Amino acid sequence: MLREIILDPDKKVNHKRWYSDKHHDLILFLNDNGDITRFEFCYDKIDNEHVVSWSRETHLVHARISDGEQGSGGYKMSPIYRQHTEADNDRIRDLFIDISQGLETQVRLFVIAKLQDR
Repeated sequence: MLREIILDPDKKVNHKRWYSDKHHDLILFLNDNGDITRFEFCYDKIDNEHVVSWSRETHLVHARISDGEQGSGGYKMSPIYRQHTEADNDRIRDLFIDISQGLETQVRLFVIAKLQDR
């Protein structure tokens, strides 16, 4: 189950909200009114991490996350998104529905609706 991680409790307006568990992350990006303008849903974090990103400009984009472990010179590099076009959209949506039951209804329904857009 996703749980919210409080990023900066002293801020009057937070433009980012982060929910996480061992296998998933949901990061919401908000405008000054608190409306969601973008989100990233990361899944399969331990094995083969992928991300589904949504924004008003790009709609849904699916990518594999390269963890940076294969960097040359023996140094761990920063994780980066690698474009990945094949996605099991039904699996991703059903996975999110299953793990997001504790989220605020408005947030949950918004993300589910965007994950159903193809």
